[in-house]
Amino acid sequence: MKIYLIVGLFFLLTTCTTEDDVGLPHSTTFVRYFNGGNNDEARQVIQTNDNGFIILANTEIKVSELADPVYKIKLIKTDEFGNQQWQSFYPPFPGSDPVKITDKSYKGNNLIALRDGTNNEVGFVIVGEEIQNGSPKMMILKIDSDGELIAERTLNSVIALSGRGVSTNATGDFIALGSITGSPNNRNMMLAKFSKTTLDSVWSYQYGAGQTTLVSRLFMNDQNDAFWGGTVQKDNTNSSIRFVRVLVDPSNLGGINFDLPLSNPQYTETGNDFCRYGSGFAIIGNTNQKDNGTGDTDIMFKRISDDGRTLSSKSFPIVGQQQNENGNSIFATHDGGLILLGTIDTQGDIGRGDKDYYLIKIDAFGTVEWTKDYGSKFEDNGVNVIQAKDNGYIILGTTSLGRVKTIMLMKTDKNGKIK
Repeated sequence: MKIYLIVGLFFLLTTCTTEDDVGLPHSTTFVRYFNGGNNDEARQVIQTNDNGFIILANTEIKVSELADPVYKIKLIKTDEFGNQQWQSFYPPFPGSDPVKITDKSYKGNNLIALRDGTNNEVGFVIVGEEIQNGSPKMMILKIDSDGELIAERTLNSVIALSGRGVSTNATGDFIALGSITGSPNNRNMMLAKFSKTTLDSVWSYQYGAGQTTLVSRLFMNDQNDAFWGGTVQKDNTNSSIRFVRVLVDPSNLGGINFDLPLSNPQYTETGNDFCRYGSGFAIIGNTNQKDNGTGDTDIMFKRISDDGRTLSSKSFPIVGQQQNENGNSIFATHDGGLILLGTIDTQGDIGRGDKDYYLIKIDAFGTVEWTKDYGSKFEDNGVNVIQAKDNGYIILGTTSLGRVKTIMLMKTDKNGKIK
């Protein structure tokens, strides 16, 4: 089933809510757009304890067409109906003049909530990069629950290093995953520990070989093992899904438990996101296995045990259509299944035009329960999907309204419908 987004109407709803005589929308399903005049790239959404949402995005600012862009991390807090409550920028705009920018340039890639002993949020941590002279340096920010910056650190290494994922260990310190570019020894992944109080760097280790793209996610288990994934290409062969487990226990600090390719070597497959699923993980990505590797790109998912074994693998081609689909985000649902978010290149009777958001709901065995596509006439790229506490689904994406990239937040019911 396709659902068209009436872009103009919903955009007006999100821009008129500062008027005193206009009430805030209170629908349990909604579509909201957020933009401040610059290009915004959505990155991640999480639900907060008050049933609202925190959106992580990056804003590109250009003072002229010939100037190099400056980037700021943007956090948006909404209520449970998607109405904006506050937004913050890092680094902040100096003074009260929104035209002025700083020399610092930040991008955020992953966001986690910090919680106290009663599971209440006390703040957030963002990992990303500070761009120095065109080169990324891993950066970590600690922010309170109102969006105020508490502390920040940049890992000023000699290598180009982008922060991709962050998690906490058993003592509450931060473990961050970094992607290295241009490493002279082909080590292209880094794991680093930062103090929970000062954000000082405690240690770091480099791993890997082959051209690697990492997903913006990092998981820790109760034994302090770190898990991450992505895509690897070695010796100019087809790309494969990469799945890594590293020991960060003090008795074997930084030791690799495994670093595995998980794909059929005759096909090109990518790992774009993964989530905790049962005692293992579920990975979403792409595969070209249709027509024995000669077809278009389809969305694919794999179930992985925590010791690296592939438990199941399945792709989801759209029957009768020759078009590319990309699997972008995956989330374990309350009923024991999974929700998959993708982006489809629309052709024929699928979608409305350009690229659309695409949801696939599957059970634990990979059987499709339903699919939904949503789209405007513009380019819609799916970024992140989660299940809300009321069993509905939250979709975060970037929609190009004309030539301006805009953050899109959508909430559906438990069946993927917008009422």
